[in-house]
Parts: sequence; structure tokens; C-alpha cells
Amino acid sequence: MKATYFLANFLITSLSIMVGLSLSKLARPAIPAIAHHFGTKGRYEEVNPHLLDDILFVNKSLVAPPSPDCRAIHMVSVIRHGTRYPTTKNVKKIARLFELVVSHASGSASWLNDIKTWKMWYTEDMDGRLVEKGRDDHRHLAMRLAQSFPTLISEDHLRANRIEFITSSKHRCVDSVKAFQEGLHRLWDVQDMDYKHYVDDSLMRFFDHCERFVESVEKNKTALKEVERFKSSAEMDAVRRKISSRLQIPYSQFTPGNLAFYISGQFV
Repeated sequence: MKATYFLANFLITSLSIMVGLSLSKLARPAIPAIAHHFGTKGRYEEVNPHLLDDILFVNKSLVAPPSPDCRAIHMVSVIRHGTRYPTTKNVKKIARLFELVVSHASGSASWLNDIKTWKMWYTEDMDGRLVEKGRDDHRHLAMRLAQSFPTLISEDHLRANRIEFITSSKHRCVDSVKAFQEGLHRLWDVQDMDYKHYVDDSLMRFFDHCERFVESVEKNKTALKEVERFKSSAEMDAVRRKISSRLQIPYSQFTPGNLAFYISGQFV
């Protein structure tokens, strides 16, 4: 699975400026308990639960220099895009799964009624675009990084163009890098500067331009043989049978190549 990123390249001069932040105590977000079972990448809140109580929390002991004589002179951050909608391909798969359950599932369980009365609100035009949570991911990350590395990430360096932002052309990455800069602008109340970034797919999506990767991985049907083994494994077969039993839908409707991955996390 390919991930897309943007790059923040932080350069330092001889200046040493400490930035004081007023940490905001935000209300704990209403996140369903089942949320951590989904998604291919861990949320920042999963890695650092303190962020649920204080979204700008920083454990300064983790970013302290190894010696009092050390000082930060350069920083490169490779940052994945924020939380996004499913891609068009996956929206179509979710829609087919939903229609299958609505049309064929039977039983009196309350959870089944909840599923059948749920409104399928994903639309194909969402196509992996950033959601507001994804923008917040990067606004808040920018503020936390500024607190963690105040000599590298400062208003003076931002205004002097010593902080460079590079992104791929993917809309979710461009929107993420804009949100990151928005976080810095909000932090320092910068109102007289526009956002600035560079698009460089040869760097940020190098795999699209790597002939060896394209030929030996993307066009190679054996490159994902472990995935194929998993789809035909006894474990996957057990999941399909359990789902079939719980929804009372024929086992044959759940093939390992289409719906099983999307439904197993919800009904196992």
C-alpha cells in the first residue's frame, strides 16, 4: 500500500528564539469506542492518549537534547497527510456492501437494525479528500512541533522563508501542508503572509517514477503473494463463515477478494 506525504524542511540560523505557547484545554472529542479498530494508520491520539485531554500536549523529555552542549541545527520531517475520506474505489465497495446487508441480511438484533437504517453518506466525489479532522491533525501538529523545537520553528524563520514545505500533487497532501502552515499562522497571529509550498512528485511520489518499482512491484502479480495467501487462508475462511452466520447471508456472497476485508472488522 502506497502512502502519500508532504515534507517540511526546517532550517536553522544562529538565532535562538524561545516561543511560549498557551496550551488550550479542549473538550474530549466524541470518538466512538470502535474507532481504533479501523483505519490503516494510527491516529496521533492512539500513540499519545494525552492528546485527548490536551491536543497541544508535548512531552518535552522526549525532545530534549542528549547533552546540554547540543543544539538543533537542522530538521527534516516527513509527514503523512491527515485523516481523509475513502477513495472513490472504496466508496463504491462500501456502497455494494451496504446494499448487500440491507437487501439480504435478516435477524432481530438491534445492531442489525442500526446498520439497515444507517444513511450511506459517502459519495464518490469525496475521493480521498481531507476531512476537517485531517486539517486539525496538521494544524495541531504544527503547533506541537513549534513548541518542541522553538529554535527551529519560529515566526522569524517562517517570515524569512527558512522553513520549506514540499508536497506531492495529491489534493489531500496539498490540503495538509496548507493546514500545517495555517496552524503556524494561527499560533503567531500571522495575517500578512500567504501560504507557500512546492509540489515535487519526483521526490514525494518517487515510486511513480521508479521503473524498477513499477515493473517489479506494481505490474508484478506475485509481488503481493502474502496478501493472496491471507485471502485464501483458513483464518479468512473462518471470518467469512462467521459473518455469513451472523448476518444470515449465504456464504458465497462473501468472496475473499471483495467484501471480506471491509466487513470483517465490523461483524467479527
